Amino acid sequence: MNRRKFLAGVGATATGGAVATGTGAFTSVDADRTVSVAVADEETSSYLVLDSLAPGSSENGSFSSNGGGSSGVELELDFNQNIPTSTNSEGGEGPGKNSVYEFDEVFEVENQGTQTVDVGIETLTGSDSDFEDSNGNSPSNTLKMSFYPDSNASSPLETNPVSISPGNAQTVGVKIELGDVAFEPYSAEATVIADADSGQITF
Repeated sequence: MNRRKFLAGVGATATGGAVATGTGAFTSVDADRTVSVAVADEETSSYLVLDSLAPGSSENGSFSSNGGGSSGVELELDFNQNIPTSTNSEGGEGPGKNSVYEFDEVFEVENQGTQTVDVGIETLTGSDSDFEDSNGNSPSNTLKMSFYPDSNASSPLETNPVSISPGNAQTVGVKIELGDVAFEPYSAEATVIADADSGQITF
């Protein structure tokens, strides 16, 4: 199982066999090896790409971007922005209280590895202190964000991972459930897991 937060795993393999008699044991070994890890641009060249959708390819692609992270390439979702349209110059500035919003096809996950992987994304909740406001406080009422494939909001990726074969991508939608929360911008970090072993993905 490969979590996006892990950069590399390093292992060693011994080969050959003992041909002499006796125990042949050694007391201590200290061996240096060179390990190289090239951190790839998440938007274009990492093994598992998390990418905003091309302009015009999705009505909801404007909620995602790859340019706002501290590294300049991490995917970010922003549902607090003003989004004026050609039919409404004012635009909206965020989801409202006591509501459930579904945003189909906000971003995509692309498999640039060499084997099919099952991909899941954790569901974020205020009750688990996943969300914080600018003062580090969690919401006092319902705030939940889940991720789903395409437009299938009833199938959250946390409990229903999708299989993505090499070279293919899966579009991802976002469902936001809100109770009587304060009028504040909240932020959180979600974990994406890609598992090539077809095992059960757990968060």
